[in-house]
Amino acid sequence: MMQESGFHLQVRHQQYLCRTQKFICNQLSHAYQYRQGGSVFAAVVCYQTAYDHSRLLSRLAPEYSLLQTTSCALMLGHCYHQHGLTEQAIELYRQLARHLTYQRNHQARRRRLIQRCQSSVAQALHELME
Repeated sequence: MMQESGFHLQVRHQQYLCRTQKFICNQLSHAYQYRQGGSVFAAVVCYQTAYDHSRLLSRLAPEYSLLQTTSCALMLGHCYHQHGLTEQAIELYRQLARHLTYQRNHQARRRRLIQRCQSSVAQALHELME
């Protein structure tokens, strides 16, 4: 069996990242359509799927999805709250805040981006706890 060259592995990795990114975008689109149609539960499922995949993507290629992971979590938390699941939203935001703190401490070059994400999460958490 022939081994793939480094270049071919890199191409396959990029293709996987693109497919995953497209899948996440489709899930977000479906979630938006469900919310517009009044089906909050279906939107929550789509947002949760998008959030889970964006977390996976952030492990494989952090530069691709920090903002996307934060956005998915904020939308998911908003849907949780709309559906009466405020405690789950608060826990989700707390987990994300811990993750962002870890990222900020270990990735100095992306510090400003991470701080923006942290600010958005802190604001959403504050609004839920008022």
